Amino acid sequence: MKKLLFYISTILVVAYVIGSFFWTSAARRDATCSGIVVTVENPNDSIRFITDKFILSEMNRLGFNVKGKRLVNISEEQIERTFNKQYYVEHVQCYTNSDNSLCIDLEPIQPVMRVFDGNQSYYINRAGKHVPANEGFFLDVPVVSGHFSKRFQPTQLLPLIDFLSSHPEADEMVSAINAANPHNVYIIPQMAGITVNLGDLTDLDKKFAKLKRFYQEVLPVKGWDFYDTITLKWHGQIVASKRINTPRLKIQQDVSLGHEESPDPLVSVAVSEVSDTTRKHTITPKQP
Repeated sequence: MKKLLFYISTILVVAYVIGSFFWTSAARRDATCSGIVVTVENPNDSIRFITDKFILSEMNRLGFNVKGKRLVNISEEQIERTFNKQYYVEHVQCYTNSDNSLCIDLEPIQPVMRVFDGNQSYYINRAGKHVPANEGFFLDVPVVSGHFSKRFQPTQLLPLIDFLSSHPEADEMVSAINAANPHNVYIIPQMAGITVNLGDLTDLDKKFAKLKRFYQEVLPVKGWDFYDTITLKWHGQIVASKRINTPRLKIQQDVSLGHEESPDPLVSVAVSEVSDTTRKHTITPKQP
């Protein structure tokens, strides 16, 4: 008797589930969109003109007049694809709520740099999406200049952008970035009149440590306007060129400096200046 009751109960439950499924499906086929609910998630408050009202107007502009339309005739995937192509969108998710409203959760574009490429000026995000720069759109992000192509794209500079973002002391030294090619990336320091060639973007921690040492140990002795270019691209050395009509300077570091994991800024630096009369001296920083 108990087994019979169990079987009957099981059959009734299965029948209820199947019936509910078909009833829900039928109800959904006849349900219409009650409205649109927009949520703009802007973690960095980057693009202030992207509001719920703006997105609602964009829905109309893009041809998605969904209010009152049957839900089965609304393609959430198509809405997502269309919005993801817009320059102002970083990410979007579209779904239908239990009250038959269409929900749009949107994150505005999150640019990581501003690019000056010839006569063009634009922002890009980490995926390389271009955002037009105009008078109504200004963000405080690193400035990059150069001539870019499919083989050399601005996103290849992301290791430097990320390094500066995570190293405030290094970031304070840099006012702009210029990229000639992947093997010659220049930074323009806040100190006017000097250009620094990083070479490629490997070993950035060591290169900025060398630059810091140069600032601390060489420039106070030689003068802050003595050099126009500092090159850090070669392992174990710094090459600095004097301003026009002056000889070239080569700074040969101690062997240990080029190989140690964390360069010690208190290690002495040997400076060799090549000119008609060769002069050599060693700068030994004061001990704490």
